[in-house]
Amino acid sequence: MPSSTRIKFCGLRRPEDVALAVQWGADYLGFVFVESSPRALTLDDAERLISTLSPASARRVGVFQDASSTQVREAVERCQLDLVQLHGRESVAYAEGLDVPVIVVRRVPVEAPAASDDTPPVETSATLPANTFAVLVDAHDAHGRSGGLGLRADETAFESVRASLPAETRLFLAGGLTPENVGARVRRLRPYAVDVSSGVESAPGIKNAARMRAFAQALEEAE
Repeated sequence: MPSSTRIKFCGLRRPEDVALAVQWGADYLGFVFVESSPRALTLDDAERLISTLSPASARRVGVFQDASSTQVREAVERCQLDLVQLHGRESVAYAEGLDVPVIVVRRVPVEAPAASDDTPPVETSATLPANTFAVLVDAHDAHGRSGGLGLRADETAFESVRASLPAETRLFLAGGLTPENVGARVRRLRPYAVDVSSGVESAPGIKNAARMRAFAQALEEAE
């Protein structure tokens, strides 16, 4: 029986990885348009990659960080993106001007940080754009870095974010998910969806087929 918790395989860069994501039941496919990311795609590369997908395969998510609205709109049009994930410091007005549903990121501390680390704050602002599809909870470190780093999000902080938002808000859990831990975390936190990138990779941007399969199976077994 398919898992009722949705899967987003993110940071996809190769046709074979996209095909595997679809094969293993991805509900969302994440394509990164952040130049500093090792998983970044150019617009031309993303367009070619996404053109191989059938419309019914999974919803296409473009990941952006403080990009101009013009850049985002061009990517949405050329790549036929269904959703836009805003991973920077974009304002509510910016998000509402995109005319496409958005996934808003809320950052939380890393679980059990090293004693020398400064604990970053939990982002719990309840103000969401009117076109919000979901809120993605991801871990960030003392330097403000997040996304694709394998940092495990603190579970108590995840619940703090949940408590700050309207009850009907869809929550994506990201941050340090792997085939080994996703089942237990889903049983405890019951997110709407899970988002995985580095946890199913052999190297940044290179997905591992066995780990993708194991991740999907672990999630199914957690239901």
